[in-house]
Amino acid sequence: MSMQDIWNRELFSLGAQTVTAGTLISLSLYLVTVAVFAYLVRRKLVFRVLRRTRVDVGVQYATARIMAYAIWIVGMLAVLPWIGLEFKSVLVALGAVGVGVGLGLQNLADNFVSGIVLLFERPVKVGDRIELADNTQGQVVDIQARATVVRTNENVDVLVPNSELVSQRVINLSHQSRLVRFRFPIGVAYSSDVEQVREA
Repeated sequence: MSMQDIWNRELFSLGAQTVTAGTLISLSLYLVTVAVFAYLVRRKLVFRVLRRTRVDVGVQYATARIMAYAIWIVGMLAVLPWIGLEFKSVLVALGAVGVGVGLGLQNLADNFVSGIVLLFERPVKVGDRIELADNTQGQVVDIQARATVVRTNENVDVLVPNSELVSQRVINLSHQSRLVRFRFPIGVAYSSDVEQVREA
């Protein structure tokens, strides 16, 4: 069997469109290209441009993440005619996915949508110092599709589901200003001189 035969070998059909091994390989390479391009835009181009400005770090991150999502959406829509799928067929597939979401993927979808809300409304953004409902304090270092990474004072990364940041109580200690007040309780003996303790 020649390479040409392998490339043109029919694997399955999508409606009237026959998917060959060559189509599947080309589609995989295309998706990898979209992923690499989205990564380069998010990590290299956008961050380098915005870091030269006075734009807030949280705004930089949100802009880069939203641009990456937009590249993925445009890339996926552009590939539909190539593999023989019509937009109506995609809507039907999305309806089936919606049923799956209702049956078992509701939590995952909730976290993803909450992540989008965090990026657009920005109640919590990268660089903010927050306190969670369980009194955990830390700095937001990353807002991912499913969870937000909060780094505590002990340098421990806590993965917080995005839905919790949207639906539960969250105290943003640096929402208005990057200046944050810390309180460190220090115990002294009852017989200690008050003035000396204050000066120390």
